[in-house]
Amino acid sequence: ASEWKDAGFDYVPVEPILHVGPSQDYTEAYVVTANLRGRSLCLSKGLIALYPPDIQERIHESHQKIISTLDEMGVIHGHPHTNNFVLVPQVKSDGAIDLDADPRIYIIDFDAAMFGKDSAILDTSSKRTMDLAL
Repeated sequence: ASEWKDAGFDYVPVEPILHVGPSQDYTEAYVVTANLRGRSLCLSKGLIALYPPDIQERIHESHQKIISTLDEMGVIHGHPHTNNFVLVPQVKSDGAIDLDADPRIYIIDFDAAMFGKDSAILDTSSKRTMDLAL
């Protein structure tokens, strides 16, 4: 998770990964994930517009940072469009959306992802798989 901290995140902005498995020759991987509850970034435009401008800017920056951090980790998502990002708002104690708190953004849908041989995901030297959060 140090890559995510270095990028300014206080959480891992990737859908929960349950398992990553390599192909026999370790050139490809398959990913098993859990579903997040939230709306896609694409469908959240109306909600995003309710946030103050500084939070709206941080939402946009987070989207871009997630893509660039994955790239630095050796992960090419394959289709990082806004439908593959989930916006999860912070909520107040009464359950209402807290528009004064930054929502969390997560990238989802790794079916087209490619993991480089030197990525933090596949440790080819020990022939074992590693989670994106490591």
